[in-house]
Amino acid sequence: DRSQSPQSCEVALALLQTDGTNPILAEEATIRLAALQTIQHCAIDDRIPLAELDPVVNAAKRFLEQDRSRHVRLESARVLGYFPRREVLDTLVTSLRQKDFGICYEAEVSLHRLTGESFDCDPEIGRAHV
Repeated sequence: DRSQSPQSCEVALALLQTDGTNPILAEEATIRLAALQTIQHCAIDDRIPLAELDPVVNAAKRFLEQDRSRHVRLESARVLGYFPRREVLDTLVTSLRQKDFGICYEAEVSLHRLTGESFDCDPEIGRAHV
């Protein structure tokens, strides 16, 4: 299991700390997806150092908002559900406007994990509650 290896968390964190110009990370959706999946396991196991939170949150937000890969956007919405921050809530609520129901659903699940409330995939309800 990836989450059992401290080195896996370190590698995933290093990949996501780039400013988006890393050519391997930029070109390979499978690498972004694997890094995000590992980050999710690390977050569940509370293995992300406090100093690493901002780069992880920023990368996941950027991927959710802009990535070409649907799978990366879905995983980004899942990952953000482990970071109780105002900017995360705002990004997830905005994602409820996505035309892709899968992304709306994952954003809804993450919002529920963070707030304990259901928003029925409606960004207006979300804005009123967060």
